[in-house]
Amino acid sequence: FVIEVPFKKNNYTAFTILKCSASADSDNLFYEYYVGKFFINTYIKQLPCFVETYDIYEFTSPAVYNDIKTRVSTPDGLANFDIKSCLTRIDVDEANAHKLFERSCKKNKLLCILIQHFDRFTSFFQEHSKNFNNIKYDMYNLWYQIYFSLSYLNKDGNYNYTHYDLH
Repeated sequence: FVIEVPFKKNNYTAFTILKCSASADSDNLFYEYYVGKFFINTYIKQLPCFVETYDIYEFTSPAVYNDIKTRVSTPDGLANFDIKSCLTRIDVDEANAHKLFERSCKKNKLLCILIQHFDRFTSFFQEHSKNFNNIKYDMYNLWYQIYFSLSYLNKDGNYNYTHYDLH
């Protein structure tokens, strides 16, 4: 499940997403954090079809995790709620990451990552369904961005990405 987190500065509001594990059997968010933070983030300026990874957090307890998960599924469940008080930031650098992989397998459900989010975007499918004649030539630009990024990361025939890194 995800929680949209707004950040306001001056008269501008930007959004991030706090991506949380739906269950203990979900994908390992520490792995996703590690790949994003130490690999994908290095390409963001050259390849704008990737989202930036900011931080990784752990819920303070299983009870807090369950409470937040329940709140998210209700209308206004997190309105006026201080989510920061329920999370502990995990300090990660490349030197200590190997120790955290084992821990992440045991506590996967309690992990969440903070990633970049763009608010109020229309999906390609929605645009394609409504306005195909207006966007049919834009499709070449869209496909170019995707294929260029994949080709760029395929240095020397080594595929340096996984499918879910691309957004």
